[in-house]
Amino acid sequence: MTTMTTVMENLASQSMFLLLEFDRFGNSRKADVGANTTANQDRFAHSKRLLDSPELAEISKQDGALRVWLDQPGRCWKQGKSLRFVLLHRADEVYERCVEYQSITRPALVQKFLEVYIAQIAESQKDLGPQFDASQYPSLEEVKKEFDMTFQLVTFNTPDVLKVASPKVYAAEKEKASQVLMSAAEELKSGMRALFQECVARLLDALSPTEGKKKKLHKSAVEKLQNFLTAFNLDNVNNDSELQVEVEKLKLIMTGVDVDKIK
Repeated sequence: MTTMTTVMENLASQSMFLLLEFDRFGNSRKADVGANTTANQDRFAHSKRLLDSPELAEISKQDGALRVWLDQPGRCWKQGKSLRFVLLHRADEVYERCVEYQSITRPALVQKFLEVYIAQIAESQKDLGPQFDASQYPSLEEVKKEFDMTFQLVTFNTPDVLKVASPKVYAAEKEKASQVLMSAAEELKSGMRALFQECVARLLDALSPTEGKKKKLHKSAVEKLQNFLTAFNLDNVNNDSELQVEVEKLKLIMTGVDVDKIK
């Protein structure tokens, strides 16, 4: 068995994929360029904002905040807008955060928007004037249905039953799965190395005086590095031997070290 095959099998057995999607009320529509122009209006990108709604903007902001949290180095590895690579020992943390946002935080944000939706339509009618089109504003019940969040943690394996039903499709899908895993393996390797360098550089920078003056050493800089070292054996599903050597060296140096001792 080749080393690459071993890495792929190890990666597949210790990882999952997070599928994450958000649906929201679309707040932009094409605006009429003007009846007096002879130009083809389809050639213009003029748009109008249906609602001036801080509540709607906040939903979008918090959806983005969840993505940022998921994509923090060491937690998930982004494979596309809706697909993320997750190591098994991180799955509980990711799952619990997504459940909390899906069942508590986001519904509360949507409810705040729904409570002001009708009033904001009235404001839009004043602000948009002749560009206001009542048909572009769904009813309260309809607009509520436009909000959704779906997520799923899945393993990335090609069903064996497909091998019998259609060997051709099975081979094609297995190759796709292999390519996705290879891409994830490369991103995981480069991401782990970049995170290691970032942690070390951040600590070294704090310890390096500028013009003879000491810099403030934040507890978070030490904790981030120590957390990386502690979780490394679980995260290193790629068996990155070169990084392993550097990590082991640093573990010896950092044993028993905290902010007070460094100071």
